[in-house]
Amino acid sequence: MPLKSSYLVSELVSVTETCLRQLEFKFVRNETKGMVEFDVTEPATFLVRITQLQELEHPSPIFGLLLTGRQSACTDLSVVLDPIEVAARIRASELIKAILSSLQEPPWKGLGVIESLTSKALWTRYARGLE
Repeated sequence: MPLKSSYLVSELVSVTETCLRQLEFKFVRNETKGMVEFDVTEPATFLVRITQLQELEHPSPIFGLLLTGRQSACTDLSVVLDPIEVAARIRASELIKAILSSLQEPPWKGLGVIESLTSKALWTRYARGLE
């Protein structure tokens, strides 16, 4: 499940790349319009994908604000890994922890009430150990 963030793609990409370098991960960066992927090859193999989300339209502005509440952009960070590779889970979890500690504000700040609660739970669960 993707981790939602109120950061712009460029901000989240910059922090992610810095964290990958600080953790001494070897990776290849691939970029297309609206998406950046970091293909991590060492010390474990996994993929980090950062994409810009499209704004959702809601029939009711109040419902839309409660659900998404996006004051700014919304970005998804996804970690794709082999479910049986334990080392990848551990190393990806380290990366999520590093990203969380490097951001100036929590990534869920600026999201709507419901989206923020869900996002906070996912970020913290992933930081403890990817599921």
